[in-house]
Amino acid sequence: MPNSFSKVPEVTLIFWIIKILATTLGETGGDAVSMSMDLGYLVGTGIFAAIFFVAVIAQISAKTIPPRSLLGNNYLNNNGRNNTS
Repeated sequence: MPNSFSKVPEVTLIFWIIKILATTLGETGGDAVSMSMDLGYLVGTGIFAAIFFVAVIAQISAKTIPPRSLLGNNYLNNNGRNNTS
């Protein structure tokens, strides 16, 4: 039976660490802008929405996006997930 999910990345411990850190950083940044800087939720939402849209536009307009790993490209190659290089 062919593996139809071979292009789906494996969810690993690194994924969960990044997810927890990103969530924590996002909530802390949101609180800092909206409450600590006393700008309010509407202005804080506008600031983070603008940052988000700039990041999305930059990623969409990029010609190529090479695969990256916190463990380096050799980690991907050794596990057979990125053998195109």
